[in-house]
Amino acid sequence: MAILCIKCSEKQIQIIRELEHEVVYICDEWDRKNLAFLSNLELFKKKISVNNLDSIEELSSAFVDILEDNISINSIISGAEYGIFAYGILKTLFENTNSGVRLAIDSRDKRAMKEIFKKAGVKHANYYPQYSSEDFNTGVNHGLNYPLVVKPVTGTGTFNTEIVKTAVELATYFEQLQFHPALVNKKVTLEEYIVGEEYHVDILWREGTPLFTSIGKYYIPRILIANDKKKNGSYTILYEKHKELYDQVIKIHEKINNLIQFPTGVTHSEFFIKDGEIYFSEIAIRYGGARIPEMIQNTYGIDLVEEWLKQESGEYEEIQPKQSNLKYTSWLNLVPEEAGIIEKIPTKEEFFQFPWIKDVYYHMREGDEITFTNPSEWLCCIIFEADSEEMLMNRVDEIYQHFRIVTK
Repeated sequence: MAILCIKCSEKQIQIIRELEHEVVYICDEWDRKNLAFLSNLELFKKKISVNNLDSIEELSSAFVDILEDNISINSIISGAEYGIFAYGILKTLFENTNSGVRLAIDSRDKRAMKEIFKKAGVKHANYYPQYSSEDFNTGVNHGLNYPLVVKPVTGTGTFNTEIVKTAVELATYFEQLQFHPALVNKKVTLEEYIVGEEYHVDILWREGTPLFTSIGKYYIPRILIANDKKKNGSYTILYEKHKELYDQVIKIHEKINNLIQFPTGVTHSEFFIKDGEIYFSEIAIRYGGARIPEMIQNTYGIDLVEEWLKQESGEYEEIQPKQSNLKYTSWLNLVPEEAGIIEKIPTKEEFFQFPWIKDVYYHMREGDEITFTNPSEWLCCIIFEADSEEMLMNRVDEIYQHFRIVTK
């Protein structure tokens, strides 16, 4: 058994060791500069570095680090006032497996998600929990097969997420790595790249029971958008035509929820289908981004955001989705050929000349700059519909043929 120590002195560490307990120490920037004994690694079962002990994101990552190493924590102590918030968060995590903080970690940390999938018996990509440039340079074997996806353990969207096909490309990734400013936790994980079609699913829950489910399919996997910016969107997969897929996906979510104990609200998940098998990628306790809610509303008449807020506020009304009339709805992010300052964007009046275009949402205006630095750089999202998947694909091409955003 180990004692988890925060802001402890060398004397305190020595006493713990004399009592024949192992020590796990979480140290911040001040500790590393001022506590010389931290350099003596023989004192510790594990030493974890964070920048700020008041960062929930970094503490959550430290918690997962300890879980990944299968270290049993007997007690948590803080030797000074400055470690009390960290003490409280970590004590909650280790002693209350159904806490809100634990739920946040299980739906935010990629490593924790994979452990949940594994326990639930849900197929997922093979992965290596945490890998660094130091690991690479010292020859630590991750044991995975290339190509790999490298991503921050608590990343969002596709920030700092890349496919690497060889060890040389992995080395280049680390050499060029500059974390996005939104990412506090500076750790990355590796997983084997799944060559398949990528889907997303949004579910409304009430007291652990799914009330409404909508599945969508990305035109191409999100990580490939940089190679084909004109396919940045998704479309509804109709329940009437894909009942078996819906049944499978709902059953998988119920298995996952038996472990994470998500009560009431909305979840957004992503999965791949490869050779007829479903491989789950991620799950989040939020609704889908971009214009997924508007796509769902056009298909089923369900305002996902409003219904979610009703559930959260206790306004339990029966959710009654309309029949989809077998029409597919899509959202598509219209972008220019080149990055730069936007000079001209088509107007809504121009878009609405096509009756199958149902709505348009502007995220940028003329004079703004588009950089193409990540797939979630929204510019002009179009909601449109079609009678078949083939017609949807044709209409994506038609949109780009008729409408042009000009940059300089």
